[in-house]
Amino acid sequence: MKWPLSLSLVPFFATSSHGLETSSWRVGTSWISYARRTVTSTDTRQANIFLKLVETISPTRIPCLVPNMRVSWSTGRAFFPSHVVDALWLAKKDRLWAIEHPNEVLQQKEEEERQWKLEEMAMEDEDGLNDYGQPCMDYLQGRCFWGDACRLYHPPGEEGTMPLECRLGDWKCSSCGAINRHFQRRCSSCVREKPQYKKGRKPTAEEALLSSPDPNVYAALRRQFGYDPNVVEEAVAHWKTRLETTSIEEYKEERCAAYRMRILGRAPTSKLEESIRLQKNYPDIDIGLPEDVVDPCAAPGRMENESLLPAGTSPVSAVGLLAQTIVERGARDPKLPQLLFELAHQVKQVARDSGIKLSLTQCETLMTACKIVFSAWGADRGATPFVPPFFKELRHTEDGLGLSTEQQEHLTSITKEFCTH
Repeated sequence: MKWPLSLSLVPFFATSSHGLETSSWRVGTSWISYARRTVTSTDTRQANIFLKLVETISPTRIPCLVPNMRVSWSTGRAFFPSHVVDALWLAKKDRLWAIEHPNEVLQQKEEEERQWKLEEMAMEDEDGLNDYGQPCMDYLQGRCFWGDACRLYHPPGEEGTMPLECRLGDWKCSSCGAINRHFQRRCSSCVREKPQYKKGRKPTAEEALLSSPDPNVYAALRRQFGYDPNVVEEAVAHWKTRLETTSIEEYKEERCAAYRMRILGRAPTSKLEESIRLQKNYPDIDIGLPEDVVDPCAAPGRMENESLLPAGTSPVSAVGLLAQTIVERGARDPKLPQLLFELAHQVKQVARDSGIKLSLTQCETLMTACKIVFSAWGADRGATPFVPPFFKELRHTEDGLGLSTEQQEHLTSITKEFCTH
């Protein structure tokens, strides 16, 4: 295989770059030894010419050329074309500059991406990739009854310009006014091409409604949970208010006890677990009696109405528990009538005793529950006939609950509305 002279120098130049810069004498000797090794190749004549050339320009023969030869060895311009050397050195220079200026490199990449996007958009416009196709033929004939709701394109100023005999795809030349068939790419009277209709995509009224948030959904979420779960700030503020009097240790103990009792179904080992076992507000699961006890043939008798509160619950705690149950379950809970009946009874007990008052969290929870119930009554009064008796029972109890002035005025305005009916 014949090796060109320039290529035969490449492997040795690449492996001796350090020697080229430090010791030109060693380089020259190495080049001569490399040339002598090539004599054994098939191309003996080329190897001899190369050997004489290297021995002639070697610094061992001409010591006065050592400085010039050192520059030639270090840059490689004596053995490689100038454009190759420039490309190698400029690439190395660019890499070193990029390491020292990373921010400017990112800016250059962003600018290149922006330029490429502009170029691609221009190419799409030239290629017709954004064309919408055929316009609305009914609009061109002046009989489109959809108006602005039409999903097809209405070219401005061309309504009624096509006769009724035209079919879908037929077009009118904008230059001479001739009517052409759909398969004709050019006008039959002149050289004008078939027009390509383009327009920016505009969402319809239906798409705008579907893509925008529904305020009624947000209002329903606030009525059900007391806050909007999609807003992090509202959720954090809500739970901070609920847990403002609860420490981290108490919260962890309560969660561990709830996990043992409600999920694992273990036997209670402490008073906290016993109270959690007696709670009925969460989870809302009616297991019922065992199958061997239930007699389907027995006549339905009078069932005892079980209280939703644990035994021995104080009126203040009962108000907070029942109000929180209403906030968690919402106005669609089937047990809402019983919850309101017991809540009204406990509120009246708190109002009678001047020595006990509701805390700030309990007052806020009670007002939230009242708002939920009042909103449900306003939405469908026929489905909530138990709401007016509840607010009538709360009348004249606003002063003895420990509510703030604003909360007291709000609750009074609600109860007054039911007392007037």
